[in-house]
Amino acid sequence: MVAAGVAGLLGVALSWGAAQASEGPYGHPDDPEGYVAEAPLPEGFPRPGPIGEAVVKQYPAARMAAHEGAQFMRLFGHISREDIPMTAPVLMEGMVAGDETPGVPMMAFYYPSMATGEAGADAVDGSVEVVDSEPMTVVSYAFFGARNAAQLTEAMAAIEGLIEDRGLAKVGSPRIMGYNGPGVPWRRKLVEVQQRVEVEVVEEEAGESAGEG
Repeated sequence: MVAAGVAGLLGVALSWGAAQASEGPYGHPDDPEGYVAEAPLPEGFPRPGPIGEAVVKQYPAARMAAHEGAQFMRLFGHISREDIPMTAPVLMEGMVAGDETPGVPMMAFYYPSMATGEAGADAVDGSVEVVDSEPMTVVSYAFFGARNAAQLTEAMAAIEGLIEDRGLAKVGSPRIMGYNGPGVPWRRKLVEVQQRVEVEVVEEEAGESAGEG
């Protein structure tokens, strides 16, 4: 219900960030075919995709404005007051069907870089807090289309399959990365479902693979 409630609002800030740009102004040769890049990624973030395949991704430390309860307009008000440029994706937690430990729904807007702004509570709206996330490793699955139960279930099945095949250890609950706003047709909206995993396990496997070569 929460995911459906924010679906229409998710892209308002994305569209705002690209209001004076042509379609896909922030695209990259490595992006999936058909992706409309409406806003830049935060510094150091991996490109979205690939589509329909579970993969391991590395994320750097990142600064973001977060709101527990996932009230989009409070976050939008924050970046407007602070003159923070909009980026994609928008982070959502506690909104994946079948999540065993959903917790309180949370939404966050990533800052462009760790050098932008400062961590701490919003001086005007204390329900919004700017926080710094640590570097992390995730198993990610991307798709185009609506964030409905069928799509999210398929994504989680692929993610769980890769985690099981590689013997990885999950950390926390799955999250959703939404890349597009209402101006993009549903069939072209890009979504990633991600599950954080133990960094040490992935690094050990990477080291063993390098040794084999």
